[in-house]
Amino acid sequence: AVVALGAWSMLVWAHHMLLTGMSTTLSSFFQITTMAVSVPSVILLTSLVVTLWGGAIRYTTAMCFALAFLPMFGLGGVTGLPLGLGPSNLILHDTYYVIGHVHYVVAPGTIFGLFAGVYYWFPKATGRAMNEALGRLHFWGSLVFMNVIFMPFFLMGLAGVSRRLYDG
Repeated sequence: AVVALGAWSMLVWAHHMLLTGMSTTLSSFFQITTMAVSVPSVILLTSLVVTLWGGAIRYTTAMCFALAFLPMFGLGGVTGLPLGLGPSNLILHDTYYVIGHVHYVVAPGTIFGLFAGVYYWFPKATGRAMNEALGRLHFWGSLVFMNVIFMPFFLMGLAGVSRRLYDG
């Protein structure tokens, strides 16, 4: 699924440009490939969740960041589906909805993954344990405030607020 997702992602490079005046045939191709990229994405996320099934999970700070990545990245992917179709993209393309989608895909994917790696590998690399209570505070603060900040973007976008307004 990872290899398929990486390879398929190279085909959808123009899915951000459905409204730039490209031909109907080319636009249709990118709409179809954009919808199809969700298949390996769902397989990958499902594989990661099913891998946890029946395991003896320890909820360390690193695991909390890794687990929080899954639903947040999934929400970012699901909110991207309307942007992959021309008719709904026509309405949403220049609104805060796009900003919310991008932030849910990129922010937890990079930041939560980075923090999970740091919290997991720092003690192994340095021999010094990190404070688990401060790590949990960091995790919950990040999770709550990331959602408090980014979730309203979807509502603003659906209300038609343009992403080009400085006082939206």
